[in-house]
Amino acid sequence: VTRVIPPYEPREEAVVLRESGESLGIGFLTGPNSQAATFATAISADGSTVVGGGENAWGDLVPIQWNAVTGLQEIPMGLTPLPCSEDECDYHQGYATGASQDGSVIVGNLDGRAFRWDAIQGKRPLLDDGRDEIFGLRASAISGDGSSVVGWGIFEAEPRPFILSEATGLMDLHD
Repeated sequence: VTRVIPPYEPREEAVVLRESGESLGIGFLTGPNSQAATFATAISADGSTVVGGGENAWGDLVPIQWNAVTGLQEIPMGLTPLPCSEDECDYHQGYATGASQDGSVIVGNLDGRAFRWDAIQGKRPLLDDGRDEIFGLRASAISGDGSSVVGWGIFEAEPRPFILSEATGLMDLHD
């Protein structure tokens, strides 16, 4: 896969373009007759994994991943449907924003909180101590080796870029 093309209308799907020039739609979470679109936000450096978002069977916008082996899948987030009142329903809102070089580590945002996901540990917050909620962290991308995440958060009452690495922890990149 060399690049992805997002959908522009409902009922469209993201398309991956292969080096050969062939294009391939990544599909839909709820089937080809769905009203929902899928969209891609990033591709792993090795071209094996595409990440983004799509609408699931409950109507939630959820993080997705696609690769040639497994096809399109909702990234397991442990979601359950949110309650509905007589007039309206609440829905989960999220999507993946980045993938490590081989696609094994994925970052994104779900219901206003940044997450990191891999097949072994599953979904977890960027910071294990709860500060990600205090700072309102939003993940934008991840390094090739999966050890560093960049994004933005609220520091000193202002939105600012950050980098979070295993080596140095959370750093405000303002100034």
